[in-house]
Amino acid sequence: MESLDGISEGCYLVTTASGTQYEVDLDQHTLARRPDHGADKPNQLRRDHERVSLLAVKSCWIGEPAVFLIDLRLRGVVFTARRTTVVRSIEVLPPQFDNMVLGAEFDALITGWDELPPATG
Repeated sequence: MESLDGISEGCYLVTTASGTQYEVDLDQHTLARRPDHGADKPNQLRRDHERVSLLAVKSCWIGEPAVFLIDLRLRGVVFTARRTTVVRSIEVLPPQFDNMVLGAEFDALITGWDELPPATG
């Protein structure tokens, strides 16, 4: 897939030159940014890892930076433009992707709980 130009539905994984990935859900109108944790100094942005309201995909082409218009629900701010590094790939995600992500996030939260000492009462 070369771009998200003209696409109005579906879920996509956009990977950039920095290693950051964006989950673009055009059905639910959400965007989640996952910075590259393998980088020496990952560039952290407000609301990373959270699904935020996606207002528009301004541009998203392989070989160019993508621009997403998002609503971070900040008082007095109509939208935020999130510009990426150069897009390296755009992949179609399966329809059940939301459940896979939520399941993985939940598993990450409970990892190690079985190692906690028993409650005393």
